[in-house]
Amino acid sequence: MKRFLPIAIGIPARHVLTFLILFCSLQSFEQATGDYRSQTSGNWNTVANWQRFNGATWVTATVANGYPGQNTSTANVTILNGNSMTLNVSPANPIVSLQMGSTTSATNGTLVFNTGTILKVNGAVTMGNSGVLSSGTINMAAGGNTAG
Repeated sequence: MKRFLPIAIGIPARHVLTFLILFCSLQSFEQATGDYRSQTSGNWNTVANWQRFNGATWVTATVANGYPGQNTSTANVTILNGNSMTLNVSPANPIVSLQMGSTTSATNGTLVFNTGTILKVNGAVTMGNSGVLSSGTINMAAGGNTAG
């Protein structure tokens, strides 16, 4: 009779089950359909400056997708390493979270607010990676503020 491999090498079934539960839960923290990331520097409302995760891969955003916050389906937004995005509009809808720069290396992204623009973020704003010397930058026009 064949035995299940982990049992055959002495790994208790509860450890295998724990590993599977943890592995599956980690998958939920990856990209989700509707997430955006910059693909070049430029204005926030230029759709071609963004990629959108379609559930399987990153693709260039379309006019139907809009830019982050233009439509209600925006989830997480990442300004990639070395990219500088200028918030030249106040998106109608809030985004879930904002990541500036890499979460794994010492690099950064930049967000520049034009006068009078507002970006609503319902969750975390993360600048770079807390585990590596890195940074993100937010530049606000005179009179700009943050509110929570």
